[in-house]
Amino acid sequence: DFSDELLSGLDELSDWPDKVKTMQNNWIGRSVGCEIKFEIYDKNKKKLRHSLEIFTTRPDTIFGATFAAISPNHPLSERLSEQKNEIKNFRVTNHNAIDMHVGKRVRLRRTLLGMSQEQLGVTLNLTSQQVQKYESGTNRISASRLWDLSQILDVSIGYFFEDMSSQTKLASPRKANINSKKLLDQAIERDPMAKRETLELVRTYYSISQPHVRKRISEMIKSVAGTLKGE
Repeated sequence: DFSDELLSGLDELSDWPDKVKTMQNNWIGRSVGCEIKFEIYDKNKKKLRHSLEIFTTRPDTIFGATFAAISPNHPLSERLSEQKNEIKNFRVTNHNAIDMHVGKRVRLRRTLLGMSQEQLGVTLNLTSQQVQKYESGTNRISASRLWDLSQILDVSIGYFFEDMSSQTKLASPRKANINSKKLLDQAIERDPMAKRETLELVRTYYSISQPHVRKRISEMIKSVAGTLKGE
């Protein structure tokens, strides 16, 4: 396993400070356990609907399990969100891509400063587990907590939102809510280049194989458009 190789390689780095090796060890991480599959049946307990695989480091406690929680990004959540708007809205506002981006920026800055999750947690009066949840985007960072982080990590608030991809920006609840289809239709209505009429016109135009004929048609359309604008 690659993580085992990385961890064992740390022992060979005799010139590295113990503090740095401990930080790398925590960064790589490793858990030993097993995977268990839960089968989910219908109400009559006759037809198998889904199966849910979980990883646990304590298989000896599995017989006392009363429920299983799944991530908003789990494939089963995606299927259920197609049936219920409440779940769909929950998936939009929880474990959001923007929250995950902010968490990654926190982890990046913390690592650059040589600070462990435990050290950051002590400064914030939180456990290292809570810091880990912030950095993974599992738990959303509140505005007041983000302010504290900016002070501790010596960066501006804007730092946490830098280098955000266009795809990540689309995960904003304002844009990716349960009425996203309505918003998309409105955007298409405003943009003539996204209309079906435009696409069909372009396809038809390029279906004409002779370049000189296409050029004449283009000139004719420009002429008509210019005439109509002058009216």
